[in-house]
Amino acid sequence: HVGAFDKIKRHDLLLKAFAQISENVDLYLIGEGKERKRIEKLAKRLGLEDRVFFPGWRQNPYPWIANAKATVLSSDSEALPRVLIESLIIGTPPVSTDCKYGPSEILRGELARFLAKPGDAKDLAQKIETALKDPPKISPSCYEAFDQKLILQKYLKLIDID
Repeated sequence: HVGAFDKIKRHDLLLKAFAQISENVDLYLIGEGKERKRIEKLAKRLGLEDRVFFPGWRQNPYPWIANAKATVLSSDSEALPRVLIESLIIGTPPVSTDCKYGPSEILRGELARFLAKPGDAKDLAQKIETALKDPPKISPSCYEAFDQKLILQKYLKLIDID
């Protein structure tokens, strides 16, 4: 997981989902923020202190994402969750809560099976396990709609509108 430790990012939900996962994997929560200490305490309370790691903020999280088995977003709300797009570009399976706006616009088609119900730790755990056991085939078609040249052309087209 890459993101600020803020209530809206729902690290608590992610930890509760992770506690249900039977796969022998570790969870790295990359970022900083005012909620970090609370989440560290929750990880300990859930008995996850040997499986959950807090490496802090990283200027370049891409090596972490590239070496991950999945990238997980557990937010209650997002605008444009760049980490999902970045994960796709790097080739790492993304899993996300299907919060209002953002994730469902990125995880479309076959990738929609990795969208969990917001606030539902059990469903998020199931989606994570699916990504670990049956990862999607990620091709350029999964992320080409977010190419900067294409986006720039759309912005330029908007300027031409009277």
